[in-house]
Amino acid sequence: MSPRKPYRPVGTGVNFHPAVIEYLDQVCVSEDCDRSALINRIVREHARQREVVLATVVPTSRIARCGKVI
Repeated sequence: MSPRKPYRPVGTGVNFHPAVIEYLDQVCVSEDCDRSALINRIVREHARQREVVLATVVPTSRIARCGKVI
């Protein structure tokens, strides 16, 4: 068995402005993904642009979501 810890998402309560959630939903439909995957991708891209390394624990069997393997 792999020494990696299993991936376990952490649920959070986040409030969005109505226009923001409407846009998120539009992007999710156009990219065929869920909100969580999209928001995670946006945050990872934001960190990457600022050269911040985010630790990731992802099982090797993880499939592409939101158009990208994460």
